[in-house]
Amino acid sequence: IYSPTNGFVYCFACKLFSNDQKNRFGNVGFQDWKHADRALSMHENSECHCCAMVTLTTRMDAEGCIDKCLVTQYRAEKQYWRDVLSCVLNVVRFLAERGLAFCSENEILGSPFLGQHINKHGNMGRSHASYLSSTICEEFIALLGEKVF
Repeated sequence: IYSPTNGFVYCFACKLFSNDQKNRFGNVGFQDWKHADRALSMHENSECHCCAMVTLTTRMDAEGCIDKCLVTQYRAEKQYWRDVLSCVLNVVRFLAERGLAFCSENEILGSPFLGQHINKHGNMGRSHASYLSSTICEEFIALLGEKVF
């Protein structure tokens, strides 16, 4: 962590979890830029830094973290959208391999097929991606085409 007020660098893990008073990166901070490479290397391999890192990673993996629920929710949502994109890419690839059109002339929102799909997935609000437009599909086709050639 860099402190712009005093120009010192601190080690995040050592600042939180190191009790060693001799640890400059945890207590006083480091400012000797001329010897930074050697000092950082020595610090990373020091026993107090290794202990602090073990404590930090143990606490981050513990079930009691404040943001554990948010991290789990974020990962689930990220995986969901990866699965959606994978499905769209598989459909685009399937249609392209067979030379089929992606959609017919009936691309209006009131069609029976699209109506159910849009009601279920499309109108989730401004910050939710739905990937329903033909523009997005055409972009996928163009990107896939660049990968092929």
